[in-house]
Amino acid sequence: SGSERISVTVAPDPAAVLETLTALVTAYNEIAAVIQAQNTIDPLTNRGGPLLGDSTLVSLSQRLASGLARSYGNADIQSAAQLGITLKSGGGLQIDADQLEAVLESSFEEVARFMAGEDGFADQLRRIADGFVDPKNGLLSLRITNTNEAISTLRQRIEDAEERLES
Repeated sequence: SGSERISVTVAPDPAAVLETLTALVTAYNEIAAVIQAQNTIDPLTNRGGPLLGDSTLVSLSQRLASGLARSYGNADIQSAAQLGITLKSGGGLQIDADQLEAVLESSFEEVARFMAGEDGFADQLRRIADGFVDPKNGLLSLRITNTNEAISTLRQRIEDAEERLES
């Protein structure tokens, strides 16, 4: 009947996982750099960043760090550190590509279980981020909305005070 046999091979792709985790580290480091810039004192001007000491920003930083440092599940791979992803001083991440490649070669399925799933590493980090940036209920989103409302209220008070001064 003219049918052809097609053969499909499914194989792990450690290079793709390495690329994805490297992108995760890069994105995390970009967030850490913004947090650092907003929450430090410039030694040249002796002025604090716009969000120096802001509790929401500090909470975001702490929750992201604890999300990276905690253990997940009960398999052989339970932490990002076992993959070669560790926190460095200053709040960023570093990745030991050699360690990650070795773990991917020896335990690819374990890495997949650690990363994926409802309670996996990736999902937990997403939940932490969503808790801050969700447009409706995220802590940073609410903070921005409340700050903008406070600014509007202060502007109106200034306008009212200027009108009273003129009269």
